[in-house]
Amino acid sequence: MANFIDYYMCRRKGGGMEINMLLIKNGYVKTMAGEDIQNGCVLIGDDGKILEVGANIAAPENCTVVDAEGRLVTPGCVDAHCHIGLDNEAVGWEGRDYN
Repeated sequence: MANFIDYYMCRRKGGGMEINMLLIKNGYVKTMAGEDIQNGCVLIGDDGKILEVGANIAAPENCTVVDAEGRLVTPGCVDAHCHIGLDNEAVGWEGRDYN
């Protein structure tokens, strides 16, 4: 599903195509505030921003719907894991401060 979401969001930015809202439903939603939601929903607006997170969200007209059953959904969470700038090979073992 992640590949679909990435593809969907990238295609939206590529000029000339109509942009629809996106509803991700039936996923295990890890919210940024509050309780986790089993079989929860996330509604993303046509501007790419999160509009609503909840247990039951009705799909608006012309909304793309993705069934995330058995998947983890993390609205607002950005995975910033990287090793850029951590490896200073020329320094020796002192510069290898990454995992």
